[in-house]
Amino acid sequence: MDERRIVSAGSLQQIEMVSKYSALRDRLRTSGHPQVRMSFDEITNLLPGGLPPSAYRHDAWWSNEDAPESTHSQSRLGWMAAGYTAAADRTTRQVVFTRIAN
Repeated sequence: MDERRIVSAGSLQQIEMVSKYSALRDRLRTSGHPQVRMSFDEITNLLPGGLPPSAYRHDAWWSNEDAPESTHSQSRLGWMAAGYTAAADRTTRQVVFTRIAN
């Protein structure tokens, strides 16, 4: 049974709970730190199926977009949903997530 169908009648927050990026979102939310540095390997280990090849090839994959119409679900449902922005260095394969000031 597809979990997304079970919760689709619920709120957006419930739908987020079953997104591919929910583990990353939850890791950031519970970190308690204003900045969190993670390697691509660490992020890959959190995500079902790992990071897509485009995350290794394109800076745009790491764009900080949270508009509902954005096609970048990784930012919208991942780090932006946790209240962070991402700055990736594809050369070192590191990402620094920085909490958005309230």
